[in-house]
Amino acid sequence: MKGIAIDFTTGGPRLYLDRQVEGFNTTVQNGMVNVGTAEGSDPIYPTRGTRLFQTAVEGGIVNYASARHASNFAALSALTFMTSTEDADVEETLENVTLSPAELDVLSMKVEAQFTSSLGTVVGIVSNLSTNGS
Repeated sequence: MKGIAIDFTTGGPRLYLDRQVEGFNTTVQNGMVNVGTAEGSDPIYPTRGTRLFQTAVEGGIVNYASARHASNFAALSALTFMTSTEDADVEETLENVTLSPAELDVLSMKVEAQFTSSLGTVVGIVSNLSTNGS
């Protein structure tokens, strides 16, 4: 599988139309997009997305305990969706997703994300999620 390169470290996702990713890195990118997608917002894949965004904008992330709780549910939701939609012929599949809040304030939450493959590849990404609805 190949995909357009997405950089999540620039303060928000940035598409690089002149670059591509392959293999497990495509899975990781799709996983990060899934984490940031609002649950139920995709009419083609109704199970895509997590409640992390909704929880944040509804005021449900008020401290590290609630941030960890929301992150854990989002990780499980992302893992479930990703493994249920993986191509059957992919050799390196997604085995684990870990999300944990690294920083939290009233306007944003920095999320540390780690994706582990069936072959032991570990890819970590840090991204920001707004907690004020903008």
